[in-house]
Amino acid sequence: RKNLRILVLTEGLEGSDLTTYVAIMLNSLVGAGSFHLPLELEGAHRVLARRPKENEPPRAVLVRFHRFSDRECVLRWAKKVKSSNWENGVVRIYQDWSAEVAKRRAGFNRTKVVLHRKSVKFGMLQPARLWVTYKDRHFYFESPEEAWTFVQAEKL
Repeated sequence: RKNLRILVLTEGLEGSDLTTYVAIMLNSLVGAGSFHLPLELEGAHRVLARRPKENEPPRAVLVRFHRFSDRECVLRWAKKVKSSNWENGVVRIYQDWSAEVAKRRAGFNRTKVVLHRKSVKFGMLQPARLWVTYKDRHFYFESPEEAWTFVQAEKL
């Protein structure tokens, strides 16, 4: 519950202390004044995978916050700005989902691609529900199959 995932943070810039590097980055991007107390991180590490080659994207960074309120502050900021520039790269911050929830959310990807192409307003609810606003009506889907059936029925 206290973890966030940071994408596209260039590998090697952090030196030997990734946790301190991420804390400095977050204080700079979000603003140190945004936190009620000084930002404290319990830890930060890259996902367990081989180090990428030069032409491959960097591994994600998982960050564990000491206080849930700090995590929420960073997540609210991240949702508002979507991405931000940091030291020769663009940084994106997301909630870190468990593998099971991530797989359930990914099940909606095919439907979301079609909705996006057709400019239909949609979003994901926690942990893995899809909402769609279509023809001034709101629809909620618990399963990818249910959402795909809707897309086919509406001929989107």
